[in-house]
Amino acid sequence: VADYLKRKGWRIAAGIFGCVSLALVPMAAYLALKAAGADFSGSYRAFHQIIDGRWMTIELVTLAAAAGALWRIREPFMVLPVAVVLWYLGMDLAQGAAGNGAFSYQVAQRYTQAFGLAMLCAAYLLERRTRQTLRDYSFWLWIFGTMSFWGALSSERSGSEWGALGYALINMGMIVVGGLIGRRVLAVFGAFGSAWYLWHLCDKVFADSVAFPVVVMALGAGLVWVATQWPKVERWLSAKGGRSVQAST
Repeated sequence: VADYLKRKGWRIAAGIFGCVSLALVPMAAYLALKAAGADFSGSYRAFHQIIDGRWMTIELVTLAAAAGALWRIREPFMVLPVAVVLWYLGMDLAQGAAGNGAFSYQVAQRYTQAFGLAMLCAAYLLERRTRQTLRDYSFWLWIFGTMSFWGALSSERSGSEWGALGYALINMGMIVVGGLIGRRVLAVFGAFGSAWYLWHLCDKVFADSVAFPVVVMALGAGLVWVATQWPKVERWLSAKGGRSVQAST
C-alpha cells in the first residue's frame, strides 16, 4: 500500500503506511522465531518493557527490513521505527555484553551512552548527506540518540560536587552544540540537565545559607534573561555553524 501511494504521489500517506508496516516487523519476527523454537524471556509485550540481549535478533531483522523499505520508498517518517529499534538495540547490547546473570547497571549506562553518541554521529552524517534533498531524514535519529545519551548520562549523575559540575558542563555543551548545528533537541535536553544542576546548587550548596532566597531569585531572573536572549544567541551560533534553525528539531 505504501509503495502504491508513493507512486501516486501521496508522500505523506505513503510515509504513514510505511512506518506502520515497519512497526509490525518486530512482532512478525518474534512470532517466526518463537515458532522456530527461540527461547525468549516472555510474551511479545516484554520486547517493549524488558532489556534482554535475546531481543537483538528481532531488532536486527527489523533494521534489515527497514533498509529495504527505505531504499524503496524513502520517506523521512519511516525513520521513526528505525530510531526506536536502534534505541532498544543500544540497551539490549549492553545487557548482551554483560551476559545473562552478570548484568551490571553501570555497564549498561556506559554502553547506552556510547550507543547514543553513535546515533547522534549517524544523525549528523545522514543530515549532511541528505541536506540537498531538503527533507529531514535524521529528525528521529536526533531525538532518540539524544534520549539514549542524555538518559544514561542523567541516571549516572555522581553524588560528588565535581561529578555534578561535570554533568552540568556536558549539558551546557549540548546547548552550545545544539545552537551551532541547529538542532534544538540537544539544547532542550541540555537545558533540563542545566536546570537540575541549578536546583542542586539551591538545594544542597546554598540550602543552609542566609542568602538562599536571594540566590534562588537571582538564578530565576538569570534564566528568564537567558530565555529572552536565546533566539539571538541561537541565530549567531547557527550562523557560525552554517545552518538555519527554522526547520530544525
